Amino acid sequence: MLRESIELMHRSPEWVISLGGGSRSDIWCQIKANILNTRIIVMETPESASLGAAMLGGVACGIFPDLLGAAKALSQKKVFLPDAEQVPVYEKGYARYQELYECFKPLFIPL
Repeated sequence: MLRESIELMHRSPEWVISLGGGSRSDIWCQIKANILNTRIIVMETPESASLGAAMLGGVACGIFPDLLGAAKALSQKKVFLPDAEQVPVYEKGYARYQELYECFKPLFIPL
């Protein structure tokens, strides 16, 4: 669904930041890199809600000039690159996911 969301934006990002519980799993981050065929960046602070609140507070108090300035103060923990051998495997799986989704969509979404 992450890939589908990115495709809906008609974007091909150079990188994606992974936050929250899933970012603690190296295996899950590698899978995301393979599915999206792009770099996945894991930040030192994985808790996005509290981090976002702190960033907004820092901007409001004048510690940072804006949210971009606050984001620049963050540090990366790890970067996951797509595995060229695995990307085609996930391409095939994604194509199958799309086929199945289209078949089952009428059962769940009123037309």
